[in-house]
Amino acid sequence: MKSKISICFLTIVVILLALVMIEKINTQRAADKAAIIAQRNENDKEEKNEKESLLTSNEAKNAKYCIKNDSGMLSVYNATASEKYFDTGVYFEELPDEAKNKVTNGLYFFNETDLYDFLESYSS
Repeated sequence: MKSKISICFLTIVVILLALVMIEKINTQRAADKAAIIAQRNENDKEEKNEKESLLTSNEAKNAKYCIKNDSGMLSVYNATASEKYFDTGVYFEELPDEAKNKVTNGLYFFNETDLYDFLESYSS
């Protein structure tokens, strides 16, 4: 009788250990998937930044919009930066350094979609 109880107890312990190991494996897989997704999102974000319709001042002749720092707030101007369209409500100091560098010299866009995508990515 004692040997049957011992065998049952041992079987239960082995099953519990197997379940714990399976859970650890699943948790690790989920963490790996989350890391892969985060890396893909970061790569997608970098690709999007590279594909933005960003132009240098010399290439701005075909652009329609320009974002500039106007007393600490980003403002949208026409491509020549002579006519102000509107203030964005996005503060220059809240931008990451990379975006600050782009905006300092004027950030040019070909179309409204790219303009608003940029603004939405930095608005609160």
